[in-house]
Amino acid sequence: MPSAAVEAAFRTRLANGWTESVILGVNEVFSPPSDGSPYTLIQYPIISSSRPVLSKRRFEEGAARIVVNAPVGAGLPDWLAKADAISALFRGDKLKFDGVEVFEPSSPIINDDNEDGNYFSLAVVVPYRYQFDAA
Repeated sequence: MPSAAVEAAFRTRLANGWTESVILGVNEVFSPPSDGSPYTLIQYPIISSSRPVLSKRRFEEGAARIVVNAPVGAGLPDWLAKADAISALFRGDKLKFDGVEVFEPSSPIINDDNEDGNYFSLAVVVPYRYQFDAA
């Protein structure tokens, strides 16, 4: 799990620039919308923490995976453009927001299981580093 500061920073950044669907984070009660409308998930599949020798500073490094779930049959070009828009929210030369430093996001990644179910999933992976002082 990410630190609270990292989760809040990603959630805030995404909420301020993404209006295409509801955004859901880790450990929220959820079932796909009954009307088949799109939804977006924020996941953190990779996280590690470290402390350089003789330093009070700590580092949390990892990646946020932002998964857009589009209705099946909604067309790929439109949703690829929307996934590109998510990448653009986090793109910049070591862009920093709320103490979290992000690095170049991936291009949209298409889920291999898209033939099953009611949704077509595309993901954008955003590597990050969060630096904080030890208590």
